[in-house]
Order: sequence, then C-alpha cells, then structure tokens
Amino acid sequence: MISTSEFNRGLLIEHEGEVYEILFYQQHRSSQGKGVVRTRIRNIRTGQVFEKTFKSGDKFEEPDVEKKQVSYLYKNGDSYAFMDQTTYEQFSFSRENIGEQAHFLKEGLEVYIILHNGEILGVDFPLKVDLKIEYTEPGVKGDTVTNVYKSATLESGYEIKVPLFINKGDVIKVDTRTGEYIERVA
Repeated sequence: MISTSEFNRGLLIEHEGEVYEILFYQQHRSSQGKGVVRTRIRNIRTGQVFEKTFKSGDKFEEPDVEKKQVSYLYKNGDSYAFMDQTTYEQFSFSRENIGEQAHFLKEGLEVYIILHNGEILGVDFPLKVDLKIEYTEPGVKGDTVTNVYKSATLESGYEIKVPLFINKGDVIKVDTRTGEYIERVA
C-alpha cells in the first residue's frame, strides 16, 4: 500500500481501478481538521491529466506494472510504431494513447511501454530528449537581453520557444513533460 506521505513525481498508483502517474503533488494543512494532498495526475491508459485532492493518510494499491524498453520506428497516419529490441515484436499506439509527448518522438528513440496485467497501457518517455532545430529566424547581433525567446520548429514538427542565440541546425535538449527548452547540446 502507498500512502499520500510517500507521493513523489513519477510514482504510479492504482485508484478506482485505473493506473495513474503523479505529475505534481503538494501537501496542505488547514488550521482546522486534517491535511490534504493536492495532486495533478495522469491516467496512464487515456493520457488524460487532471487535478485531484486526497485526504492526508489515504492509501492506494501499488499497481502491478511492468516496463519494457522499446524503440520508436515510424509514424503511420495517426498511429506510432515501436519495436522491442530483444524479441523484435512490434507495437502500435494511437496519438490519443501517447498524448502530447508524441511531439518529441524521433526515429530510434528508446522509450518504455507500460504493461498492466498483460495489457499495454501507455508509453513512458525519457525526461529529456535531444532534437534538432529545423527552422528558426536568425538571431540579430546585439540582441543579448536575457529571457528573450523566439519560435523554432523542431525536427518532429513541434514548435517551441528558444533563446535568441539558437540557430537552424542546432541540437537542443527539450523537457518531455513540459515541452520547454532546457539547453543547447550542439
């Protein structure tokens, strides 16, 4: 059993027959009564993210999940193909199953599929991925004010805000949870 006091980012819990990942949690205590834990959780099966408040001390089942490492192969319409590198078994997921993180897929990217009771629930991405800038306006010399951003299109087609010194062809590190620029790699 998992108690609310053991919550942390990335923890999987089973609640009302579904498996959820904790994306954010914050403990609150009022002057009267028991404390509560406010969370932002993601349903692993549907990818839906919502906020839920639990009473402090609530207990949850630890889901019987297995993670299997697979590689991303290609996109076919609205589905994404993955392959287990040891058994060469292929899996397909719809855009709805993967969610917004589909923007960060590139050929050969290693991810984990989440299995619960033999059923594939979803895809677990690495926290950071390296992606190449396909297009961005060139930075103008002298534009060195901090915290100024411009739009850039990644190799996956996703548009992101980057600092002015980033140019076309640069490789950057992107946070897959928030979709934000982290740093320039090359």
